[in-house]
Amino acid sequence: MSAGSVAPQLAPTGAAASERWYAVWTRSQCEPKVEEGLRCRRFEVFLPRVSVSSRRRDRRLVLARPLFPGYVFLRFAPSREGYIRVASTDGVVRIIGERWDALYPIPDEQVEAVRRLVAGGSGPPPRDVG
Repeated sequence: MSAGSVAPQLAPTGAAASERWYAVWTRSQCEPKVEEGLRCRRFEVFLPRVSVSSRRRDRRLVLARPLFPGYVFLRFAPSREGYIRVASTDGVVRIIGERWDALYPIPDEQVEAVRRLVAGGSGPPPRDVG
């Protein structure tokens, strides 16, 4: 290869090719803790946040709250070992699906749409699930 040439981009193979997005159910108010724990374990994590005004006694604050309370998005290639690494992270309840080999993937386009929504700053307020 000459000094000015660029190496061609190869299509992902192996584990990278089978990586997909999944929703991880977290304990209440543990989304940031789960996000940090999964990042420490070298997973790609996405926790969409929206700015919400909060009124305290004598002041107003703008807080970053999760867009989907109780959930974070995780990109990984499902395997028994990977599932155990995720499920053993402090604050994780489970990955959404039937069992470790029958998880419900989220299409990349939907995660990208949420990224665009959050980046635009005009996202809807978080909903109370209950």
